[in-house]
Amino acid sequence: MARTLDDTGKFLIQILRRGGQAANAVQVLIAEGRDEIIQKVIKGSRAGMTQAQLTGLIHKEMVALSKSADSILIKHGVDAGEAEAVSTARYLAALGVADPKPYNVTKTYIRRAFNIPFPDQMISVNNLLTGTMANLDVSLVNITRDAIVRNDPIRSTAAFIERSSGQLVDASLRRKAQALARTAIMQVSNQVRMDAFEDEDEVRGVLYVATLDHRTSDICKSLDGTFWADKKKARTPPLHVSCRSTLAPVLKGEKVSDVTDQLRRPAVEVKSVAELEEKGLRTRGGRIRKPSRTDASPLRGVVTSRYVTYEQWIKSQPVAYQKSILGARAQTELARTGDLNKALGFTE
Repeated sequence: MARTLDDTGKFLIQILRRGGQAANAVQVLIAEGRDEIIQKVIKGSRAGMTQAQLTGLIHKEMVALSKSADSILIKHGVDAGEAEAVSTARYLAALGVADPKPYNVTKTYIRRAFNIPFPDQMISVNNLLTGTMANLDVSLVNITRDAIVRNDPIRSTAAFIERSSGQLVDASLRRKAQALARTAIMQVSNQVRMDAFEDEDEVRGVLYVATLDHRTSDICKSLDGTFWADKKKARTPPLHVSCRSTLAPVLKGEKVSDVTDQLRRPAVEVKSVAELEEKGLRTRGGRIRKPSRTDASPLRGVVTSRYVTYEQWIKSQPVAYQKSILGARAQTELARTGDLNKALGFTE
């Protein structure tokens, strides 16, 4: 069996869709909730509410909005967790583990997962949720305070709030909502996977698998291909917000090299082939790797390649390509030492 990054393909698609659906739902909730709160503040200002009363109104509404966002993440988290549990059980069964058990995913399980901090940033999904809502809360309070401080007639104060509310309609809010939801879904799916691996005696260790593209963080580039014989010491993704890394199991009687020989994963090109060709860039082999028309990967625009670590992959890319990902200084250090960890500043 070829060990694909997505295990059986369709389950990864389900999980990614849950992440996208959750991101859209949270984004709409925040946008619509924000507009509703603004309208309530406007009505309150016209009714003569004091600044303290308006601020209290905002906080009360934000608490309700935060609970609604939490409910969305829990709902999609349970669905994604159940898909990952089935995927992991089938994956282990295909690898020869006798009667693997799908992990039981409940709301309580999801809430516990959302409280686990990401190792590289020491924040959790709950921190992301409260942080996003807190930023929105502060923005609304500031708009109201500015309107009151102007000491204008009530009618112009309400108009000021309406005009100023436009500052909340920006791309950063959408990005935060998307990062929050997608990170939450990946946190759940990876936690389910790791718990299943820890519960199976036949799994003797885990292998860190990162994504091969320009968006991969330095810590994930560095850890890619790392094997932990002690599963409890493994760095379980997500290590940071929007982390896309995962873990692959190594069974008893297997060598790590046996697993990497079987492992297949998407190698994602940073630039489009056309853009690379326009710049005259070539790989070391003189050819730019193109997605195969017969590629059976469930993700579009990827190339299924033999297993390589991030270090091996980045070395195979054009020099200009390497600089755009690593930066000029790190690329120079990589060329000099051939060691990606040293180039990125990671030392033993």
